Amino acid sequence: MKRNWFWVLTLMFFSAALAQNLAWSPVLGIGQNWSISIANLAEFQLKLTAKSQRGFFGQATSNNKTINAEIYYRQKEDTLEVTLSPIPGTYACTFTSAKSVNGLSFVGTTYFLAPNAATYQNLQRSCVMTYNDPNLRGAPVPAVGGAPVPAVGGAPVPAIAGVPISAENLTRVIRSAAPVSGSVPNKPSGFPWQPMFNLGQTWDVTFDQLGTWAVNLVATEQNIPYGFAVGTDTRVGLGLYATREQTGIDTDLAIFAVASQKEYYYCILLPAGTRANNTWQGIGAIQIVGQQDLAATGKGCQISLRPAVMLGADLFILIR
Repeated sequence: MKRNWFWVLTLMFFSAALAQNLAWSPVLGIGQNWSISIANLAEFQLKLTAKSQRGFFGQATSNNKTINAEIYYRQKEDTLEVTLSPIPGTYACTFTSAKSVNGLSFVGTTYFLAPNAATYQNLQRSCVMTYNDPNLRGAPVPAVGGAPVPAVGGAPVPAIAGVPISAENLTRVIRSAAPVSGSVPNKPSGFPWQPMFNLGQTWDVTFDQLGTWAVNLVATEQNIPYGFAVGTDTRVGLGLYATREQTGIDTDLAIFAVASQKEYYYCILLPAGTRANNTWQGIGAIQIVGQQDLAATGKGCQISLRPAVMLGADLFILIR
């Protein structure tokens, strides 16, 4: 069987993305679960439920009491901040730069704003915020490791073992795919078949009868943009383009994929596929972690690029 190094690279990307480490800067998203522990004081279970102008809102629960929370990252100060209120009063945890990362946790400092007070008080207590989602243990931190061997089709190949998918297997999946469902108009004049995946984009990804995710592309590894996939559950998502030289089959293709620790879902997009108005339809495929063969789901998939949204400047400074 011909080893397909494109698939080795993709699998090793996913394996690294599921590593037991958190990324800095923080990757935040609706549906994430965190635990927050303030030393010798309180512990909260936090679930992010909605976007705010600065970051995300959530509900924090402690001893059967639920309070409001907000979490946001300040790029200029390179800090992650969480506010919890009313206690009465407001707790604020501040995590500064990558030095705050400790495995699956951020370790920082606790401040408190008493009712009617004008400034926050440093409580001299540590605050530990731990990522707590069973489907994805840790934010994606791709680190394939090993020196790259000579490139195949322009893509570097990590010098570490993986479970490759053969060109024959990929061809079989494409040829056996069920007709794609949906009502997207087909190929208007001038609309490219190949989606362009770039940092800062948000994509809605749907696999028929399997799930729907929103993926914000926030970082790159090996020039592949990736980010959290939040929706049916929490996964890593990525988008990439591959030439026929890289895949070993008789066509170029694009792939949008979402991965958990159990399986990878691939939406395979082909030049002859249905597309229009920033929406592409493709062939759904699944691979169980640790198994070699890729299998068609028998259903279609669809990806849609959300319009870019410009947010106002953040002028609020929590702690001076």
